[in-house]
Amino acid sequence: MIILVLANLIGNGIAQDISAAICTTPSDYDGSHEYEYSNGDKRTCATLAAVNGLSSTTKQCTDVKPDGKTRTFKVATNQMATIYGCCGSTGKSACWEDISAAVCATPSDYDANHEYETSNGHKSKCSVIAAGLGLTATKQCTGNEKIMTDYFATTYGCCGSSGKSACWEDVSAAAVCLTPSDYDGSHEFDVSGQKMTCDTLAASAGISATNQCASMEQSINALATTYGCCGSSKKSACWVDVSAAICATPGDYDGSHEYDDGSGGKLTCDQVAASSGLSSTTKQCIGAIPDAAIAQAGCSLDETKTMTDCVTKESEAMGTGSDICKSYQAMYACYLPCYCDNVNYKSTIDASIDAMKKALPDCAIKCGDGSALAPRMAKVYTNNMATEYGCCGSSNKSACWEDDGSADGSADINTNTTAALNAANTLQSVSLSVVATLVGLIALM
Repeated sequence: MIILVLANLIGNGIAQDISAAICTTPSDYDGSHEYEYSNGDKRTCATLAAVNGLSSTTKQCTDVKPDGKTRTFKVATNQMATIYGCCGSTGKSACWEDISAAVCATPSDYDANHEYETSNGHKSKCSVIAAGLGLTATKQCTGNEKIMTDYFATTYGCCGSSGKSACWEDVSAAAVCLTPSDYDGSHEFDVSGQKMTCDTLAASAGISATNQCASMEQSINALATTYGCCGSSKKSACWVDVSAAICATPGDYDGSHEYDDGSGGKLTCDQVAASSGLSSTTKQCIGAIPDAAIAQAGCSLDETKTMTDCVTKESEAMGTGSDICKSYQAMYACYLPCYCDNVNYKSTIDASIDAMKKALPDCAIKCGDGSALAPRMAKVYTNNMATEYGCCGSSNKSACWEDDGSADGSADINTNTTAALNAANTLQSVSLSVVATLVGLIALM
């Protein structure tokens, strides 16, 4: 008899009513409801509550994590309703709060039941996504939280057709396009099979409503030229007339001329110039890296001179050296942390080093004592703009052209060091294909 009584007490303790701690409306709670994982495994809501440490009879909407758990009480409670479906069709947990004003510019645009479909066909409601992203009733428009809020509106479509999050800013006014009215925030660009609007791309790049050409020139140029956010003009807010810096005869420059990149894609000369960092109004034929990249990196004039002098010296030495690997290692050693450690260039730096490894697989090149761009590339890029991409018309003469007896003015590009030129060309191709790193989409359950 004693054993039976103890068993009943224990049983009653385990089966205590937690409905008020899980759902806004306690009667909505269904402990026997089963949630099916992608592998086919099923768990009841009662089991899931126990696994997540939700055993209290009163709601626990705090940021405290149960012992040994990765989710806070509040997150776990919200997920019981939104992800696992333990609170019926309302999907409202005991910790539910109206987040509409914190996620959408117009609160009434918020649609918690809107479904976002991933590339594999999986669908998730905005209420589920919000819980996964940790979005609350408090507007969060700084750092990563701002990016998540913007994605919630633009990529996931949780703020209706406007696509404007609570953190939305009008970036058209002098922030993205030379002519503000050219900006089309709803224009879509295909990024690896995922269509993204210009508003999404701008938000992902951290572009605000103020002109940021001093620090984010390449990202802004990419929005205009690569992503097509500034209409047919393709001129960003950072646009300058580069004709005199590209062609021997400035009038020969054709920024709209299209070059076939070999993969079926076409790039205009303006796009190639922007991708190469050639945004100076004066020619750069001294073998240094593009001025725009140095300026963006925040390097001082003294630091820039130090790097330029070093690169020039190593460039001259390369022509007489026999070890291409050592020559490039010496070149990369010229660059200082003000450029190499700039977070805005991490993806470009990594891609460039990978390209160098493919061209020179046995050569260890790093940035830190290095640079994202191969040596002498400002001059090489300028020459290529005329000779390879056809941006200077039939003359094929770049602003760095010299009458040295060669038909295309390219004899000065280390013609005796084929491996070096191949490495530079490989690097050029990769640099044109690198796009702004976007925040990865959340892995939804």
